[in-house]
Amino acid sequence: MLRPCEDEQARVASLVVMINNGPSRDVPAGATGPIPPPPSDASVPAGSLPGPPLDVAAILQWAWRTYLRKAPVLIGLTLLLVAPVAVISGALGGNQTGGSPGVSVDVFLLPVGGSPVALSLGLLSVLGLQPIYLVAIYRATSGTYLGDAPGLAFLLRQGVRRFPGMLLINVWLAIAFLAVGAIGTAIVLFIVVFMGIFFNGPSEWPVWIVVASIVPTFFILLYFFTRLQLSNAIYIVENTRGRAAVGRSWLLTQGRFWRCLGAFLSAAFLGGVVNFALGAIARQMTGIELADGNVLTGAAVALGQLFTAPFMTLVTTAVLFAARGETEPLDHGSALAALRSHDR
Repeated sequence: MLRPCEDEQARVASLVVMINNGPSRDVPAGATGPIPPPPSDASVPAGSLPGPPLDVAAILQWAWRTYLRKAPVLIGLTLLLVAPVAVISGALGGNQTGGSPGVSVDVFLLPVGGSPVALSLGLLSVLGLQPIYLVAIYRATSGTYLGDAPGLAFLLRQGVRRFPGMLLINVWLAIAFLAVGAIGTAIVLFIVVFMGIFFNGPSEWPVWIVVASIVPTFFILLYFFTRLQLSNAIYIVENTRGRAAVGRSWLLTQGRFWRCLGAFLSAAFLGGVVNFALGAIARQMTGIELADGNVLTGAAVALGQLFTAPFMTLVTTAVLFAARGETEPLDHGSALAALRSHDR
């Protein structure tokens, strides 16, 4: 008489396990117990994922190896959404930033002084292409970390569908950095006014005064950049939106500032070396400074972005999961199922 009830309980238990494991994994009928690990990538040695704990060297090593393994997808996204903007901007004679993506990808911080076309292109890239690229690239890197392998078409589709949420986060980040910039400006103005009382002009200011007016602003910006850097990745991994994603980034980096800063600065330094080398080659070939602008120098910047943009994103993704693992239990199977549940 009890067997139908037992069979029903077994079916319910099987369904619960199947839901927890995500739709793409097969679970035997009646299976119970802990969630099995996510599908493994045969090219990734067991135990090679960085963190927890949050170790800068391990994160950089993983990011480099993953970049080499996943280069077709990562470079493909950057070629489609970043490189054309960099080439056109360089041809228009703008000052391209050769850096790495911070809270947003630097290649989208395009020059606005070259021409109305350059201004229009900059606004189009920041408001249109940047959120799509950030969604796609963070979905690729977070999926790679957890053992998923989404294709290029799928990533682009996610970029378009989750565009509004990423744009909203970037708006909140812009507000935060405008506020920080206002604080820094206030510090500088206070020092300038104070010095005006005792000196006739800036030429008479002591060197230490000049340094004191710049260094605090720089470190304030650096501090907030580090604390908020995880916001975009959090939106993709946890589907946390808007101001909540910014607050979540602040929480996860609490007590880990120096290690997070070390990871981000190391990635930015490597990206800067690549961009400097490519810019020097372009100058030697053209005899024109990068700021003067031409198609070749724009192409050099775009080529550098094929490395710097995906690499910084990989580092940021690894920092996020390492920080989560130090703060709360991190089960890769559950995290992968949650990541897939956010797809649209």
